[in-house]
Amino acid sequence: MKVIAYKNLEGFTTICVPVNDIQYVIENDIPGNCEYIEIDFENLPHEHEDFFNAWQIENNNIVINMNKAKEITKTRLRMEREPLFLEQDILFQKKQELGLDTSEIVTEKNRLRNITNLVDTCDTLQELRSLKVQSSTLITNSILLNIPTSE
Repeated sequence: MKVIAYKNLEGFTTICVPVNDIQYVIENDIPGNCEYIEIDFENLPHEHEDFFNAWQIENNNIVINMNKAKEITKTRLRMEREPLFLEQDILFQKKQELGLDTSEIVTEKNRLRNITNLVDTCDTLQELRSLKVQSSTLITNSILLNIPTSE
């Protein structure tokens, strides 16, 4: 089945699956002056749907724009790290209130803050996919174990 891929007005690639005559869809549904191609549905890069917003039209094909894929990955990592930042903020505040050393927390927050820098070292989509923000449970648990409880 043929589909239409076109660069929409926001600069992203849109895939249009015609239910009518494909020429009718091109003439009536594709915004004027938009670059478009007709492509077999099977030839779309389905294995890279996680980077759909990085798809772009090039030489009558759909390819992945690596710079856009990196930005998508940075956004994903920022979302993954947000709850971990909150966790570290709470631990920092507890330790600070008790006058305890916060250096482990500062180190962990710096690790979380700098995780997006790893994206720039990636050359493949698989490398981008492999980047994960993981909670440093050892640090969290050791910090929790060292906070005295009030009795």
